[in-house]
Amino acid sequence: MNTLWVVTVITVCALVTIFERAFPFLILSGKQIPAPVKYLGGVLPMAIITTLILYCMRNISFGSASDWAPQVISAAL
Repeated sequence: MNTLWVVTVITVCALVTIFERAFPFLILSGKQIPAPVKYLGGVLPMAIITTLILYCMRNISFGSASDWAPQVISAAL
């Protein structure tokens, strides 16, 4: 791969990412936010964080306190 190819790929990825992030604002500018979108905006962040915590703690061994205590304490904090 040459430098031009790498710069082109990075540029395309950056433009697509910017468009994806700006698209909802462009669509909903000046309009009232629909009720389902408001609901999902309130519910999804906590659901995603909970899912990530459970996924990270799925292999905890409860054989002794030194196996599970650090993970449970850090998840609680």
